[in-house]
Amino acid sequence: MKTTTNKKPLALALLAATALVLICALVAAASSVATTAKISERGFLAFYVENPTYRMDGKEQALDPGNKKVSPYLKNGLAYVPLRAITEALGGSVVWDAKKNAASFLTPEGDTFEIAAGSDVASLSSKNGKKSEIKLAAKAELFEERLYAPAESVAEIFGIESIYSRGLILMGSKQNLPDGEQTEALLELFTGITTVQSKENLYELLNYDPNNVNYDYGYGMVYEEESLPLPAPATGAVEKAEAAPQVEESSPDYSETNVQVAGVDEADIIKTDGRYIYYAHKGIIEIVMANPDGSFEYMSAFSLPTEEYFEFSEIFVDGDKIIAIGTYYKTKFDSTHRYSQIAYTKAVVIDTNDKKAPEAERFVEVKGNYVTSRKIGVSVYFVTNEYFWLYGGDFDIMPRYRDTAVSNKYCELGYEALRCFPTIAETNLTTLVGFDIEKPKKEAFIESYIGCGSQIYMSGSALYIAASDHFKKETQVRKFAASGGSLVYVNSGTVPGSILNQFSMDEYNNYFRLVTTYYDQNIRKEKNGLYILDDAMEIVGKIEDIAPGERIYSARFMGERAFMVTFRTVDPLFAIELSDPYNPKLLGALKIPGYSNYLHPYDENHLIGFGKDTVVNSYGNAYYTGMKISLFDITDMTNPIEMFVESIGDRGTNSELLNNHKALLFSKEKNLLAFPVSVYESKQKATDGQMPEYGSFKFAGAYVYDISLESGFSLRGQLTHMNYKSYIKRLLTIGDRLYAASDGMLTSHDLSTLELVGELEFSPLYPAGLFLR
Repeated sequence: MKTTTNKKPLALALLAATALVLICALVAAASSVATTAKISERGFLAFYVENPTYRMDGKEQALDPGNKKVSPYLKNGLAYVPLRAITEALGGSVVWDAKKNAASFLTPEGDTFEIAAGSDVASLSSKNGKKSEIKLAAKAELFEERLYAPAESVAEIFGIESIYSRGLILMGSKQNLPDGEQTEALLELFTGITTVQSKENLYELLNYDPNNVNYDYGYGMVYEEESLPLPAPATGAVEKAEAAPQVEESSPDYSETNVQVAGVDEADIIKTDGRYIYYAHKGIIEIVMANPDGSFEYMSAFSLPTEEYFEFSEIFVDGDKIIAIGTYYKTKFDSTHRYSQIAYTKAVVIDTNDKKAPEAERFVEVKGNYVTSRKIGVSVYFVTNEYFWLYGGDFDIMPRYRDTAVSNKYCELGYEALRCFPTIAETNLTTLVGFDIEKPKKEAFIESYIGCGSQIYMSGSALYIAASDHFKKETQVRKFAASGGSLVYVNSGTVPGSILNQFSMDEYNNYFRLVTTYYDQNIRKEKNGLYILDDAMEIVGKIEDIAPGERIYSARFMGERAFMVTFRTVDPLFAIELSDPYNPKLLGALKIPGYSNYLHPYDENHLIGFGKDTVVNSYGNAYYTGMKISLFDITDMTNPIEMFVESIGDRGTNSELLNNHKALLFSKEKNLLAFPVSVYESKQKATDGQMPEYGSFKFAGAYVYDISLESGFSLRGQLTHMNYKSYIKRLLTIGDRLYAASDGMLTSHDLSTLELVGELEFSPLYPAGLFLR
């Protein structure tokens, strides 16, 4: 297997990456040779999550020779294993009863147990006639026509022990189960991942000499451990003693954050539960009651102590909990007066049972810059990233964290836990974090990987991290199974080119699909491709050589179809059929002026594109002008049609929606389309053949449209907070009210007429006070 490196502008970084890759590969090769001699597997079974093989007596065997999809998996924090494979591996046999939808398992000792799909009870019958029952940790279930049950329950049935560690499932007699060192070796056998072990090894991996002090700045000086108390919340002008008023329970219709995958929540600066609005801005979280008549009742403003300046980047809301996430920096000078600044990402779980006195109940923070986060049920996941900037002197790449569920102290993850992939695309350190909101005393999951990447996609069961290797012009994708707040590395895949953003990736029916742009050296032009990977992260289907000379501006996967926009002088919208993952087909393309930065489904047969208009000069170069919205009919994949077009402003007009999908408010049922926008207008009309001039500022606020398949886009009205010199950032709905939020104020409007109903001005002071009127 060839290793990869990341091309950096600095020669030193390139050498470091090359050394890191080569040595990681050597470590992997050397240790795999030693592993066979080191591990004595006789007497136990070893499985790994989403791996179709198992190990017994030092041999690798297939769980199901006829079906590679049969493998252990994670669900709700439990590891499920196929019962037939384990029974047969231990010398037993299986009989399936289709009428009962149950299986009878005969053990080598002559005992029988029966489990039915959907049942959480195993009925046991011993060879001497005694009968009993064992309560399973969860219900048994069918997958790939095989019966699965939690590993711990299966071990109990067979009268053996089980151990679960980071995706590895061990089953056997207590005296024969491997120790910690053997477990690490088994993990390496299944995954190929090694550990750094020491700072000296890390320096060697990076080809780094700490004595070569040729620069004025160091990176991340060692920061001593601290023991910090849980800070009390700052409640602004609201007295903590006054309890929030009790309101009747109701379930009003309200909008949610625009997310990529249904059921996988994405953090944003604003959330609502239909009764309260939670808004993070300027380092605080405002909590406001939205009354049915459109008026507001201010509850409180939560912030952290100001000795460490910290801004909440985004929030989740789950019942009476807010989970707020953001990055702050620790600054330090070493003995030689060299300056270092260390980024930390902090997640704060805030109890809002009393809306007028929210309290921080837990901190989970790790060293690194915040990348993104997701929430599935009560499990929160977030990712941080650090790049290696190798300057002179001693530097600190050690992952450091604090989880107040365990301790207020900052702890080091340890070099023995710092993991290294066999192949590296980026010289970065990626840290993965997960925790369960409903288990406040359970320690958070925290793991760090060298060279993992920073582009993130998450489905309901897996996290994918993509790293683009610009030197080799390819992208490596790491797959992690997600369950119960934990992440388990499963497999890696490689495709040509680089991805644009999270919408370039998708998971569907256990296949992973992505689109990339790559450079064809033969024609010295960019091309684009679509790739489909199976469970083993191997390419099983692809389309290449799409739109030579152009690159991808946006993409959207919709079940068995995909759409992507490339651009150079016109906007081709490509329609791709994916019903057969082994044979994807490019069916149609629509070429129109301009391009779309973001594609959003209207329904299964229609698509909305948000982007820019363009004009072309006499040399064939394109220049963007105003904002453009298109409604496409994609019913006939061979002939996509642009049904309606709406243009806004001239050159200079912009919207956060063009680079952040969370800024969109859309409801097909309400015929509603709304987003923030800043409008610039020019007296000179943009035409082909000349560069358009920048317009003059005309408006900042939000455009609210009626949208329908019959009439297209009809401007319902405009909202603005410029009377308070604030830009509207988000819009949401509760019942028949439309709400607009800016750093200066929160307003409510009649959804039909957009007439102003209620207004709340936030104090410009820090932390927040308020003005109501």
